Amino acid sequence: MLATTATLNRTGRISTLRSIQNKLGPYAPLPLRLIVGLGFVQHGSAKLNRGPEIFAATLHGLSVPAPHLMSWLTIAIEIAGGLAVLIGCLIPLFAVPMTAVLLVAMLRVHLQFGFSSIKLISVAAGRPQFGPPVMNVIFSISPASPPS
Repeated sequence: MLATTATLNRTGRISTLRSIQNKLGPYAPLPLRLIVGLGFVQHGSAKLNRGPEIFAATLHGLSVPAPHLMSWLTIAIEIAGGLAVLIGCLIPLFAVPMTAVLLVAMLRVHLQFGFSSIKLISVAAGRPQFGPPVMNVIFSISPASPPS
């Protein structure tokens, strides 16, 4: 009798977990889509706001061919691809160009200059120039003083 009750309890728990999984399953990709989509849109928008010509100068310093064209293509791919991921449509169309943008960033910038190069402002004569660290920016715009 005890074995049957334990089996029923386990079966009840499993069916409850499956019920929850069936209800929440369609929402499982949402956090990943938000992170990837917003990340691409943010990076593309930052390049657009600073000016494509400034990004083209950075690409020129990295010896990327046709830096002005690649500047505009990168911005368009990041913004349009990020929006596609957020909306959840045309992802196969943008998957290869978005992967290419990430691979170029990884191989041409991050392997050379490290992942602190997220604040890369420009590359002149093969030397990177970085912006202020994120914490300095946060403390400079907040009313409170930085911790000592």
